[in-house]
Amino acid sequence: MSFFRTLLAVILTILVAAFAAFNTQPVDVIYSPIHDPMAVPLYLIALGGVVVGFVVGAFMVWINSSTLRKDRRKKKKEIKHLEKEVTKLKEDKFSPKPPAQEMFPALPSQ
Repeated sequence: MSFFRTLLAVILTILVAAFAAFNTQPVDVIYSPIHDPMAVPLYLIALGGVVVGFVVGAFMVWINSSTLRKDRRKKKKEIKHLEKEVTKLKEDKFSPKPPAQEMFPALPSQ
């Protein structure tokens, strides 16, 4: 699996480098009607859009998985509580218990 992941990363890196090498023409970007246009290479605009899309998508995934993280935290807390209870019960099982006060508690005492 890691071989295919590495191969995919190498191919993607080569494609991005080729894209940047072939698209170096300056493009005027108008970011404000008051200021003059700014000349930026075309590949920076395209790769910047990809980066912004990646960050926004990662943020959306993080927001949508908040319920899963909340459930995991709750389950971890419950597991810790249950483990403490199990160790407490094991300790009680092996500790000596005092004898019963009454031999037959169902019978009336005299």
